[in-house]
Amino acid sequence: MGYTHYWSLSGEIPPETWELIRGDSEKLIKALPDSIEDAWVDGTEIGFNGGCETFFLNREGNDRGCCKTGHVPCDRLICAILSIAQGHHPALSVSSDALMGEEPDGWPDACTWASQVLGREVGPPWSNPKSDVIADMLGGIISDAGDHTILADELRDSRPSGLRGVWRSALRLLNL
Repeated sequence: MGYTHYWSLSGEIPPETWELIRGDSEKLIKALPDSIEDAWVDGTEIGFNGGCETFFLNREGNDRGCCKTGHVPCDRLICAILSIAQGHHPALSVSSDALMGEEPDGWPDACTWASQVLGREVGPPWSNPKSDVIADMLGGIISDAGDHTILADELRDSRPSGLRGVWRSALRLLNL
């Protein structure tokens, strides 16, 4: 399927939170103008054509999306927008083929770039402080599947070694 990023949202992003996401996204889009075409940012949607697939993020709830980037230059922008959106609205669930070891992983570069553009720390969407809470609550070993023991400390990593299913299950169980 190619290098892809995924996101889902149940419920709606509140208008005041969307304005923060919108403002940051506008700054990021302006900082990377040559990589995108036909960008729009409005009261309900952020979108642009970046050369591989069109990216859409909708605030109005029950949004499930994915965008195959194939590592084209807009990948940096998509990673950055998903990171800031999840940072402002932690209920936005974000995943990526990068979590499954797909190389190259553009998230560190995208977060560094977004931090420079926005003048504040931007981390990948799976480094939310809630992940530390989950790991602490699960405490130590959370699963033993034959030869593979999964430790809570692995959940704190920005790339949890392909543990996306365990990670998402923990988030769902704790309703985070």
